[in-house]
Amino acid sequence: MPGAQPLWRVESYGQERHPPSERWWFDNRTRLDGTCVFQLTISGSMRLVDHGEHDVESGQAALFRHPAESAYGMAGDARETLLTEWLTLRGAGLSEHWQVLAEVRGPVLSVPIDGAIHHAMRHLTQLAEPRRRTGVLEMAAAVQAFVLQLWEQATVARASSQRPVEQAIDAMLAAPTAPWSLKSLADQHGISREHLARAFHERVGEPPATWLTAQRVKRALELLATTDLPIRAVRDQAGFASSHTLIRRVRAHTGMSPMAWREQRRGG
Repeated sequence: MPGAQPLWRVESYGQERHPPSERWWFDNRTRLDGTCVFQLTISGSMRLVDHGEHDVESGQAALFRHPAESAYGMAGDARETLLTEWLTLRGAGLSEHWQVLAEVRGPVLSVPIDGAIHHAMRHLTQLAEPRRRTGVLEMAAAVQAFVLQLWEQATVARASSQRPVEQAIDAMLAAPTAPWSLKSLADQHGISREHLARAFHERVGEPPATWLTAQRVKRALELLATTDLPIRAVRDQAGFASSHTLIRRVRAHTGMSPMAWREQRRGG
């Protein structure tokens, strides 16, 4: 929308109370406002339907977007009054973060009542009150901090539910240009180097060294194509131990030296 504020912000917020006899149900396919929703159950239970059905109990929050292939509201078999607090958030790129967060952790997140995330949520609602006259930069920073807090909790929850070898693999997948030592990473997670290598191959389809080299070559080629960085800087940012290794790997992949490949890409 022309003139729309691109910075992250609270679009709306509220508290609701719904008795079990009430018909309270929303289809997110028909809600086209492009917002991200954080809906916390204070008491009772809410039902969220996407690719499955999820009961969002007290101390849990549902994450969803408008529009999306999902729906939510009061379950038909509800026996308790539902109390809920919610935020809708908007901003450039926020929807993509929200989608990935829900995919990584699932659409239901544990949020203890009066815990850190709940307090951060209430702080956002206070900032969004018109009488506060909160500046757009302050609001954007607060929403970003809130989303990062959700990411941190999701990451911790995911790690706590994983086997040590899966945690080690996730570490490599998240930072392929880091100077990994398979032995030190295995030792850090209390597993053998052989077990880590075997599990990585089973999950990714390639041995760790093969996959890491391919990712580093890919990163090096991106830097060569899009920047004027010297070879030593490309080497460091792509995660190669030496310029010689970088040159050898790029030549094996492209048939030419890094500088020749850069010149060819630029029509030199």
